[in-house]
Amino acid sequence: RNLWRRVAMYRRDKVRRRSTPDPVAFLTYVASILAVLNQALAPVGLIIVVGYLLRRLRPGGMQAPAARQTINQLVMYVFYPALVLDVVTPVTLSSELIWVPVLTALGVFTGTGLGWFCFSRRLWGPLTRPQVGVLMLACGFSNTISLGLPVLGAVYGEEARRYGIYTDVLAIAPLLWILGIWVGLRFGGAAEGPANRPGVVATLIRLPPIWAFVAALGLNLTGVSLGEGVGRAVNLLGWATIPCMLLTVGMSLSLSYIHSVLRLVVATGILKLFLVPGVVYLAGRALLGPTELVGATALEAAMPTTMATIIISERFGLDTELLAAALAATTLMFFATAGVWILLLP
Repeated sequence: RNLWRRVAMYRRDKVRRRSTPDPVAFLTYVASILAVLNQALAPVGLIIVVGYLLRRLRPGGMQAPAARQTINQLVMYVFYPALVLDVVTPVTLSSELIWVPVLTALGVFTGTGLGWFCFSRRLWGPLTRPQVGVLMLACGFSNTISLGLPVLGAVYGEEARRYGIYTDVLAIAPLLWILGIWVGLRFGGAAEGPANRPGVVATLIRLPPIWAFVAALGLNLTGVSLGEGVGRAVNLLGWATIPCMLLTVGMSLSLSYIHSVLRLVVATGILKLFLVPGVVYLAGRALLGPTELVGATALEAAMPTTMATIIISERFGLDTELLAAALAATTLMFFATAGVWILLLP
């Protein structure tokens, strides 16, 4: 949690003394980075591998698409709302509720804009509009829950998980059903007619995590607790969110197709994992300074593409297979880029 402070002190001391850095201090510093990476990413990687093995081995005749759909429904209607109640109800409310979604929205618009600019200009060959659309979604929307929460907890402490909730509920989810729907309507190969187009407001109102967030804010502001029994049950259900979503990520991995579109998905990963969080961090630092809020929000922006974009892709006739490849590729690339951001962010 104090990694950046140690780096800053180490650099100031080096400049002041104008001498060769202490090898022992440097090795200690590297060991602390490796410890954070191991704590944050090793469990994540193992669960993703389990999901991939389930997809390949199909124990009991299990079909990965049907299993993913069932798990996603459980997460949406049970596990994630419980996690929201568990995390948001006891926190101290502050201006974080404004700055976190503002910086996150900046990252989403930056990512989708960069995706359109880079992939609509035929630099990568004759891409179809459904392909451009899914790459825009892949560049803009982060996996702030299944990967973001465990990484935030490892780097900044368990209380920092609230930044992930704020990011997802106040920015990622609303923008996915506003900007994401616009991308689907504009670039989809089989866009729905006007009579069948989803209402944005109606869609948001029907999302259980939104209602859970409103309820948690009400409990927080009134000082009403969940009670020991309810609180424990909510905690247990909430902790199921992360492993379930990580399993669905592993179930989506298709290494053969990723190889066939490798240039496209690597370019998507560079935009999503480097440029977008860089913009968020620079803007946040200019506005608020090198604070934990800025570091946590930028780290969330540095997460790979979220699984929820597949809902938009399938509903509006985008190239879901390419989106799944981009999702898997950014997830795999994240294990290489996470250490860079943990090193650089406050």
